[in-house]
Amino acid sequence: MTGAVLAEAAWRQAAAGPAATLADWQRGPADYLAHVAGRYPHVAARLTAAAPDIEAASETRFTLGLDCLLDGLQARLGG
Repeated sequence: MTGAVLAEAAWRQAAAGPAATLADWQRGPADYLAHVAGRYPHVAARLTAAAPDIEAASETRFTLGLDCLLDGLQARLGG
């Protein structure tokens, strides 16, 4: 669960930053993407896709983590 919270917090911080800061944050990966785009087209497509909905992605990640935790507890308890 901590991983889901940390990922969401970092994502929100990057998305909420001033436009110049967000643009700077995006520029570094753009240079790398240009370098690997020809060799790894699927990765390049994923990296250039529209930004996902932070709320929905965070909810999905948290729910999956919680489900895994509860499934593990249920299996351990023999239920």
